[in-house]
Amino acid sequence: MKIVDRFRDIVKTSRAALGVRLGGERARPFVLSHLITNRCNADCPMCLWKGEFEGLRTEEVKELYRQAGELGFLNLVVWGGEPLLREDLPEVLQAARSAGLSTTVITNGYYLPERYQEIGPYIDLLTVSLDAVGEVHDTFRRLPGSFKRATEGIKLIRARYKNIKILLNSVITRPNVKDVGPLLEFSRENNLPIFFEPMTTWDYGVHPRGVEAQALIPSEEDGLRISRRLIGSKARGFPVVNSYEYINVIGRRRAGYRCWYKRLVLRVEPDGKIMDCQRRGRIIGDTQVSSLADIFNSPAYKEFLRRTQDCGKCIDSATVESSFIWDLRPGCLFNALKVYGMFRKGLRFN
Repeated sequence: MKIVDRFRDIVKTSRAALGVRLGGERARPFVLSHLITNRCNADCPMCLWKGEFEGLRTEEVKELYRQAGELGFLNLVVWGGEPLLREDLPEVLQAARSAGLSTTVITNGYYLPERYQEIGPYIDLLTVSLDAVGEVHDTFRRLPGSFKRATEGIKLIRARYKNIKILLNSVITRPNVKDVGPLLEFSRENNLPIFFEPMTTWDYGVHPRGVEAQALIPSEEDGLRISRRLIGSKARGFPVVNSYEYINVIGRRRAGYRCWYKRLVLRVEPDGKIMDCQRRGRIIGDTQVSSLADIFNSPAYKEFLRRTQDCGKCIDSATVESSFIWDLRPGCLFNALKVYGMFRKGLRFN
């Protein structure tokens, strides 16, 4: 990305964030998080989102992105399920690009070798989920060949699309505690920034799958050990994206913050609904029935923003890191500034 383009992005994002902070009840999020499908080809034991629902129809997705662009949204994050299972993914990503949205796709990477050229022209950031290195990853995700295919896809993307940033993410569970070290080495050897987060055992939009979730949560001792490992690795120049403050959250499994995430990010479920994260099953809005503008102006949405601001239960990296930054915590601000745009070969993240 050219320096002038990077500066323009910083200005746009800063202006949007300032608008959220100063806008009061009139403020709107500027990041659209779209769980575009529940379907997935993997069978990860810690997943809360896998199902059989394809999601909104193609034209409904395109209309959602068009409205987001008109309302001043800057970023789109597409995830699932596995978004590459949707045949229309290139078409809807193209619509997002036409709407002026910068796009992120989060994938397990299995179908990247076949589809990278379809989506490459329309994405800015590719996040690939890896929980271990080699066949250990395949076994955990119950998807043979997934590590090889994901890493092959990353190489193909890098060779063809130089401007796409690539990021690894890993969910820490009891079965893969021992694999954090190999993942760190893999990320450094391949110049791939990586972020970690502890397993989540609940989610407001869906019901947990039929697993013994508690058995997958790392012990307190393991969590503290991992935190120390990540802090030491980050200090030595490993490309760990998490801030030091959030790495400590991984160890403690509690954060101590006020939630600003809902003021920055709007999450839309596969069926187009916007759910109340504090009250399971309660629908705040439905994009198939109402426009985004009408949802934002509704009493239910405004009350939702007021109420959730005083919450601090979630421990996922997106919620906690964004809230830490919003609260102007110096370490998180400094980390965010260093990470921004730092996806070039050889750049240190400590």
